[in-house]
Amino acid sequence: MRMRLIWPAFILAVLAAGSWLLWHRSGTADFVRLMNRGNNLMRKGDLEAAARAYSKALDASPESTDARLNLANAYLRINRDADALEMAKQTLALDRNNPAAYYLMGCAYMHLSQWKAAIQAFQQSQAIDPRVTALNFQMGLAHEALGERQEALNDFQAVTLYDPTHPTAHYLLSRLYDRLGKPDALAIAFRKLADEFGLYIRDSTALAYLSSSGRNRSRAAGHRPRTAFAARCGARQESGSDCGGRARCLE
Repeated sequence: MRMRLIWPAFILAVLAAGSWLLWHRSGTADFVRLMNRGNNLMRKGDLEAAARAYSKALDASPESTDARLNLANAYLRINRDADALEMAKQTLALDRNNPAAYYLMGCAYMHLSQWKAAIQAFQQSQAIDPRVTALNFQMGLAHEALGERQEALNDFQAVTLYDPTHPTAHYLLSRLYDRLGKPDALAIAFRKLADEFGLYIRDSTALAYLSSSGRNRSRAAGHRPRTAFAARCGARQESGSDCGGRARCLE
């Protein structure tokens, strides 16, 4: 599932670390150069080369948590999930209270379909920094994968509470309202998608069925409401990302 590629502030802070801070932590000019090179390559989308630069930076400063976090981030983006997980674990061995490391660990577990482990890692990250709504989004995805729909609903509601302009969270809420048999909430969610995000319902009669008679009658009549957002998923990467920016369809 692809949501907006929004990394928590503690991840972006590592990627944007200035040369002075890097010099202060590492004490080597090579480390600074390699980290800055990796950051520039990440911004350009050359992820393989960025991973190589961060790996060399880690060789230059073996105790660096910054290099490990950036390397884990790059590994996630190039589908090296086990390596990303290892980098996150190494970071936590050096700093047990690093929220970014727990976040990246959770992302790696998500890619590996280890949903419960992912939730635990995200919860540990959130316990350190509870302000990060990206954690609720990822936990919602994991809960839904486990069939824990009410927990997923709670997580996506938390996302929309702190980020009302998050269209993917609103779409996933509408899907959960449908699956949990909440037609009134579903109708409100569809209207919000249309009014605030320009995402429309392809079959206009589906909403009427859902609003008046509930989910079962809608499906018995052969209607399945779909937004333009859902219909385009897969053919086009709409406003979202999962933990590593890996594209997956919403449906």
